[in-house]
Amino acid sequence: MTGFGRASISADGVTIDVSIKSVNGRYLEIRPHLPKKYYAFENEIIKTIKSGFQRGTCDIYIQRATSEDVEDIDFKFKTGTAKKWLTQFRKTLKELKIPDNITAQDLLNIPDFIQTQEQTLPSSKEKLALLKAVRQSLEKCIEEREREGDFLRKTCVDHVNSLTATVKELQALRKTYIESAQPRIQERLKKLLVDVDTDENRIVQEVAHLVDRTDIEEEIQRLQEHVSHVLKLLGARDTGGKKLDFYAQELIREINTIGSKSQSAKITETVVKAKNTIEQLREQIQNIE
Repeated sequence: MTGFGRASISADGVTIDVSIKSVNGRYLEIRPHLPKKYYAFENEIIKTIKSGFQRGTCDIYIQRATSEDVEDIDFKFKTGTAKKWLTQFRKTLKELKIPDNITAQDLLNIPDFIQTQEQTLPSSKEKLALLKAVRQSLEKCIEEREREGDFLRKTCVDHVNSLTATVKELQALRKTYIESAQPRIQERLKKLLVDVDTDENRIVQEVAHLVDRTDIEEEIQRLQEHVSHVLKLLGARDTGGKKLDFYAQELIREINTIGSKSQSAKITETVVKAKNTIEQLREQIQNIE
């Protein structure tokens, strides 16, 4: 499900801004976008996100800004290198009989005399503030996802109710087909076997067998059971999108079987309507966590 959450916290002269954006996805994918200074905390950040999400693609953006009185860089002066440079330089000046006018400014021209070192890890206070900001933005994102989830739940229930009505249509059409199929097939067999001495009971058995092969009673019963399970899952607080996706596949399987067995144009037409409803339901289920 889609959602967005943002939080900002300041600690130890550092302001941390965290934004979490989630979009629909069949599986859980977390994509952290962190400043270099927070690379060491990536696993902890991902673990925090996983505690709130089960499905979807989640991008987490973290920005870090320091105040003017906070510096993240240390300077190191290589005095040993400077001493060697001075010794050699003065020896050269003496050999060339050049006045020794070396100043402190000249030291800055010595290659690699000054080394800058970025402080590796933030303070413990900053780390706690970072994880707190992640949790706060996660909570806000979850709130948005829950609002969308309520809407998706209602939409799915509407689809299921529509499917329930279509299954009832199939039941009625099945009954009509069975009632009309038996005498029709029986009459057709009699015409085909007019010159064959065939026992009447045998004809009745063959008719029953042919009708049974095209009967969709079992598929309708399974459809009703699957629909019942889907409604229960949609009514539960901890609805699982993967479970719903499984039942959607089962619904498609049963309705396809009915379509392959159908010898009635009206049943085929109703099957197409049911498949359309199931596909709409399945599309929405992909968005449910």
